Amino acid sequence: MKITNVVNIKYSYEVSNSKKDVVVLFDDGSILEYNYSSFELPYFYCNTNHITTYNNYKRSLVSNIEYVTKVMLTPNGFMEANLAKVYAKSVEFVNKLSAGANYTCEAHVPFIERRLGADGIVEFAEEPKRYAYIDIEEVNGMLMVGYKDSLDWAYYSFKNVEDFLVKCSENKITAILAWNGEGYDFIRMNSRIKKEVTNPYLLMRWDMMQKHDAMVYYAKYTQSNLMSLDKAAKIEGVGRKIVLEKKFEDLTWEELVKYNENDVEILRQIVEVSGVLDIPYAISHRTGIRVDKLSPTKIVDNLMMKLGTYVLFDSPVSAVDEDYEGAFIMTPVSGKHKKVGVIDINHLYPAVVEHFDYTGVRCKDVYNEVRRFIKEFNAMREVEKKLFKETKEKKYDVRQKSDKVLNNSIYGVFGNKFYRFCDVNVARFIAAKGREVRQKMEDIIKSYGYRLINSDTDSGFVDEIEKNVAMKLVDTINRELYPFEVKLEKYFTVMINLLGADGKKVKKRYVGLTDEGEILYTGIETVRGEYPDITKAIEEKVIEMILKEEKSEEEVKSYLDDEYSKFGQRPFFEFVQSKVVDLDKVYKSNTTVVKVFRSLGRKIEEVEITKKIKGSIVVGTGYKLIGNGDEKLVEVSYILTPANEPIGIDEKLPLSTYEHYIDRNFYWDKFVATPLNRIFSALEWKPLERKYIKPKKIRKSTNNKNAVKTLKEAV
Repeated sequence: MKITNVVNIKYSYEVSNSKKDVVVLFDDGSILEYNYSSFELPYFYCNTNHITTYNNYKRSLVSNIEYVTKVMLTPNGFMEANLAKVYAKSVEFVNKLSAGANYTCEAHVPFIERRLGADGIVEFAEEPKRYAYIDIEEVNGMLMVGYKDSLDWAYYSFKNVEDFLVKCSENKITAILAWNGEGYDFIRMNSRIKKEVTNPYLLMRWDMMQKHDAMVYYAKYTQSNLMSLDKAAKIEGVGRKIVLEKKFEDLTWEELVKYNENDVEILRQIVEVSGVLDIPYAISHRTGIRVDKLSPTKIVDNLMMKLGTYVLFDSPVSAVDEDYEGAFIMTPVSGKHKKVGVIDINHLYPAVVEHFDYTGVRCKDVYNEVRRFIKEFNAMREVEKKLFKETKEKKYDVRQKSDKVLNNSIYGVFGNKFYRFCDVNVARFIAAKGREVRQKMEDIIKSYGYRLINSDTDSGFVDEIEKNVAMKLVDTINRELYPFEVKLEKYFTVMINLLGADGKKVKKRYVGLTDEGEILYTGIETVRGEYPDITKAIEEKVIEMILKEEKSEEEVKSYLDDEYSKFGQRPFFEFVQSKVVDLDKVYKSNTTVVKVFRSLGRKIEEVEITKKIKGSIVVGTGYKLIGNGDEKLVEVSYILTPANEPIGIDEKLPLSTYEHYIDRNFYWDKFVATPLNRIFSALEWKPLERKYIKPKKIRKSTNNKNAVKTLKEAV
């Protein structure tokens, strides 16, 4: 039996106090139930002697045993072995039956991926069809859900979760998207649904619908950082959030609906414009992995099981878990440079695997299998790019993008200590060959009389070169660097290279004006999420004056004098900062997030319980959980006092609650003058003078007792 166009599939599923073997959600919104016998029973391979150890209880868990000869892919290469193929009556019996074997194959691969996805019994949908964007608001004990689905993009607002689920059921919705859904919306909705909904069919719809965190997808598939909805909206040019002028709980229903509808529409446009929902579905379709379970290690495992003629050895990770030298980073030539061509090596690391033979013993055959997949995806991608160019059909563009993501994912598994075939020597080999290819590109560039003013993993910045000459240089490099290929990634008419703190080398920190008139910001405060909007607004204007308008030092500083004179009138929200941190790494240290929690009157381990992950409590008012289940990442918003102490912002309180903590001179020095002085230093301009004068007696609080007291009174 084979089923297609699957969006979600779950096994050992309980419905109305009865247990179903397999439940499937299709892309048309229908939900069907199956028995294991309808598919292939759960199975694994083991040494034949292991079967003789089974007692009567274990034999009762077995449906069938076949004795087969199979080629195993092991860390030491391909090996032929006589194996027992054990079919279990249920998924949960596999671990019991495989325990104690001398060795096993594929006993730890999830049932869906191996038995169904890799075996081709289940084919996942290539694209989403019936999905909805949602955003929730919690105010005065009520949870309100805003909703737009792909059927007609009409907006609906619901005052309770049951009405929302009725709408999802009527329209046969298969997936919902929310910004920071995994950290807030889905958690809060799940809590309400468990308490308020009893209809088993609505509960099944909620459970089977795929829940996609649009924030995580946007960061992953645009290769950017996790960011706020408002920042992503600004990048995509699709509008901005509404700034509230009164307390959230004081909004009328009409005002709340207007605020929510704006957020839902911004979310919809970000995802639709960027196309970040289409790529994971295409990868799921190709690999046989459920869309919400995609990871590089699972992708490589499934490709091997799906495309190989062997079985995967369940070896414990025996490779040494150690650091190794990574990519090259050059200390940039600081300053203002003109006529800069950025030459980039196409897909450096996948190309290294494709074109270099690994001569080590351990994992050599695994390396060659990964190489085979990369070659196949490259070949498919070229065909799909050609078809998209000829037909303009979206599906071909999505496919070629998914092939690119696959190739850029799978080469890195050798350095992943959780992968079955992890081997630091292979990872070290790939990194070393990458540095070797980059160095050869640099040598070719220098041999023609040019210099590099910046270079990192796979790129080189060549200054004082006309664009047409740069393109000819690219052709020359391609002839001499073959089979590796380079391209002219960008061309700047003028750019500024910046150094890190104390002149240290850093990866790509520059601003540049392209020959098309666009200013690109890389690695500076304008594109770094933790800096407040005030930094970005002023820094962007100054950079525009320098690069586009070619203003002098005197003219730029005249503008800044004028900005400083109006600094006290800037809206407060421009001073608020956001930061994403890992609770595991800050739990016992005196970092920003710990201080933010203190300012909110809590310790990390005492926050409001909204979700438990591996026994640790995370999330609460004023901070949000980010991530996909195993991590404990938290996003916090805060301001700084002149003592450099963070004060946490509770988003349900009006910002006016916090305004008296802001010292405008302190913010000017820290968030305007300091970033700009790094640019001025590169230009050899005089630094901006400090405006904030630290009082003689200012004691740095360690627990923000006064702040806590004030905030508790406000709450």
